[in-house]
Amino acid sequence: MKREREIKAKEPVKIRFRELKGGNKSIFLESYTGNIVRNGKSVGGKHTYEFLKLYLIPEQSKADRQKNKETLALAKTIQSQ
Repeated sequence: MKREREIKAKEPVKIRFRELKGGNKSIFLESYTGNIVRNGKSVGGKHTYEFLKLYLIPEQSKADRQKNKETLALAKTIQSQ
């Protein structure tokens, strides 16, 4: 019997993280336009990035975890727009 693969919905805009020197993580959005076809050949798409100036801090207390949760929720609302 073959296993059926779970189909994942592709998101046009993804949330990405980048590690910074101080241990914080920068949050940014990445969008991909898809493959572009020119003269019958696929030449690839373009990635665009939107830096949100939102940061996750290292979690050392409950207050830090709560702040990171709120920051991530804000990033998700921006992503959905």
